[in-house]
Amino acid sequence: MLLVHQAGSVKVGEVVRFTLTYTPSNDRILPSPSHLHLKIKNTSAIPLRAAYLHGPYTLHVAAYPASFNPNHKVEDPQKEGVPDFEPLLKAGSSWSSKLTVPENIRETGNTFASGHQTRASQDAHRDDKKGPPSVTWIIEIASQILFSNTAAVHFELLVGRDERSLDLGFAAVASHGHGTPGQIHDHQKDKRRDNVGQQKGLYSRAVRLVVEDTQALWDKPALPSNDARKDTRSSKESVRKSKETETSTEEAKDNAPKKKKIHLVVLTHGLHSNIGADMLYMKESIDATVRQARIDARNRKAAYKKSQNKPASSADQPDQPTDDKPNEEATTAPLSGGQEDLDDDGDEDEEQVIVRGFSGNAVKT
Repeated sequence: MLLVHQAGSVKVGEVVRFTLTYTPSNDRILPSPSHLHLKIKNTSAIPLRAAYLHGPYTLHVAAYPASFNPNHKVEDPQKEGVPDFEPLLKAGSSWSSKLTVPENIRETGNTFASGHQTRASQDAHRDDKKGPPSVTWIIEIASQILFSNTAAVHFELLVGRDERSLDLGFAAVASHGHGTPGQIHDHQKDKRRDNVGQQKGLYSRAVRLVVEDTQALWDKPALPSNDARKDTRSSKESVRKSKETETSTEEAKDNAPKKKKIHLVVLTHGLHSNIGADMLYMKESIDATVRQARIDARNRKAAYKKSQNKPASSADQPDQPTDDKPNEEATTAPLSGGQEDLDDDGDEDEEQVIVRGFSGNAVKT
């Protein structure tokens, strides 16, 4: 059975990331597969292989589990799976891989017949308490174009329960009345419209897909906007019109948002620039390192304030040893790390590091 069918294209410096989450308990077909089968095809015409100076029309494709950290060895490859990639997917060729589904989350006929009690008992032993167990894989497709701003490499992505459904492609679901494959621009439109309906190109409720293009990946975290300043101006005007007392004016000034300290980092290439996978890796590594540094700084400040607020009776007692050593496991940057999930309630002196890419020198020598 075909689960996902997506299509799109990438130009110079562009990359598309698919975050695929599979929940076996939501799958209506039992038993759950041990692997999901992935196939990515470069749908550009085969004669374009010779058009190297206008392209080249090749792709870099990769698939890895969401728990993968490039700076650490995979401890349990049988359970979590191992990363797989193809750095040179030529025009007209395809690449296949297997996405491992951990054995402890698979559903069988026995677990389904036992009903909700068995599922509830299984969830009671889990630590995350975030609903039914699932597995998440990240699929990336990056352009290898170097010499042209207009050339585009078209691709097709399929994920199924078996290899046969990948060979049939769109014909496997066309007979069942399903729509056309999902496109990259369709997902971006749905995000802007806050569309919560069925995504195009998804054929099972057990699968959830998040699609991020180059702009979405490089715009994290978002730059501060001027909305706060507009709110401040409107509040000052209301204070003037109402002719309130000086105390209210001082309160308005105190409540006014303060300027944030921003450290902007710009990444770019030199000769034949292609701000693709390697630049994106550097950006997300910086984001993850800065995120952990901000967390450690907040923890140190909280511990210092707590020590200052101790009662006088405990002043003579020896302080407990504190370990200010940063978490080495977290400071190493995973590929999907970032600062966008951190709140902005930190200290006003806290500096926010924002990394962006410069594409103005693309394909220039």
